[in-house]
Amino acid sequence: MNTKNLSKMLFSRMIGGLGNQLFQIAACLKYKKLEEKVIISFLGDIHIPRRENCLEYIFEKPEWLYYDNSQDLNQITRLIARNSAYLRFGSYLPIVSINDRNFNSNKSRNSLKKTLFLDGYFNKNWTYSSLNNTFNKLKLRRIGLGEEYLQNCREDVIIHIRGGDFLNIPQLNICKLDYYKKSIRYFIIRGHKSFKVISEDRKYANELINQLKNYFEDIKITKFKKDSIKNDFNIIRSSRFAILSNSTFSWWASFLSKTKKEFIVPYYFSLKEKRILLPNEIEID
Repeated sequence: MNTKNLSKMLFSRMIGGLGNQLFQIAACLKYKKLEEKVIISFLGDIHIPRRENCLEYIFEKPEWLYYDNSQDLNQITRLIARNSAYLRFGSYLPIVSINDRNFNSNKSRNSLKKTLFLDGYFNKNWTYSSLNNTFNKLKLRRIGLGEEYLQNCREDVIIHIRGGDFLNIPQLNICKLDYYKKSIRYFIIRGHKSFKVISEDRKYANELINQLKNYFEDIKITKFKKDSIKNDFNIIRSSRFAILSNSTFSWWASFLSKTKKEFIVPYYFSLKEKRILLPNEIEID
């Protein structure tokens, strides 16, 4: 990449897990112009360990997308990418910054903005249609799940439980026991008796499972063995029936699903943010 091509680029600081990363890529796609390069830095939050790059689990890497350590970039570009992410150019640099404060007011690229720096979660004020049109520009990877997992996806109701930091944040801790009781009851009435749980927070999931087993009789609720983020995401994405948490992780699995028949979902991502309802989803409070 020569210096001439550096005049029109997007630099994006990637933060959070898979769900957040996909919203950030959507923002890049919104502002990217034809033949423009996007450089992304997985620095994460400065004061906690950097997050894992989850994007290539789902999409084939397009030619215009570069990571900040790519040998296809010259040293100056790599330096700009890493320093701009670390110093939060996208949050604080005037004129050429796109962040959560100005994202919705910057609906188009000003021709004078040859370079942009993005820094935010960018998870608000989308519609299903706008995101669907945006991600049609990317090519999905083939889902590679073993036959045992595929059988679970066909026959069981998949339950996603989001614990971890959500439990300590009141506005995010909204999918509690009562939500799962109502959702399971919905599927029991329709003849389902086998449920499989996905959760990174094994301790919290066990607590919920034990409470649900004590409440319901004659149903089977078990956990998947601990697996990769990629497999967890693809299991939800490949299932026919599911009960989802209020996480962006499970929302994107539903968004990219081609197999879902009925997914039970909460009304909200948080107490302050309404969840975008997707096709074949049913809301339960």
